[in-house]
Amino acid sequence: MYVTGANLLANPDFSANAASFCSQTFCILSDASAIAPWTFTNGPAFELDSPAVWAPYSGGWSMDLCANVAYTIQQQVTLDVGKPYELDVEISENPCGPSTKTGFISATGSAPQSFTHDSSDPTWKRITYHFVATAAQTTISIGGTNTGSCGPVVGYAKLVGGKAPSSASPLVSSISLIVLALGLLF
Repeated sequence: MYVTGANLLANPDFSANAASFCSQTFCILSDASAIAPWTFTNGPAFELDSPAVWAPYSGGWSMDLCANVAYTIQQQVTLDVGKPYELDVEISENPCGPSTKTGFISATGSAPQSFTHDSSDPTWKRITYHFVATAAQTTISIGGTNTGSCGPVVGYAKLVGGKAPSSASPLVSSISLIVLALGLLF
């Protein structure tokens, strides 16, 4: 099921603040203000790549999730508990390092989903992650799991959903009961 709607994530291609912090083609930074409201964990720094490094997914900046050590980017969003959501993440890779890049996507209270990207096809690939919100304040996480530098690259993230799965309307349910009752009479 593909869920449509407005993106619930802010700064989905990391370009809102990037140029103010990085005037080179790429930068290793430790100030999360460069990617706000995203934050990062599991590393001392993160790598922010300008559109000049490789063809970006959406024309914006991208992030290599292994700036000498694997790290995770996160954004906290307010969601409706019990409602389904879909997170689409555009993944490519830094061409140096191992030929297969690995990482994960997760949301608070839901099992993480692993992903891989192989250098034999260096195009952007959409990784889709479905989950049901278990907390109003949900943390969306996208992380690399490679060792060393040159990991998976995130170009764009989109979170949509929040609508309950549709159920049959009361009219359809009533008609079904009438038909069933008539069938029992004859």
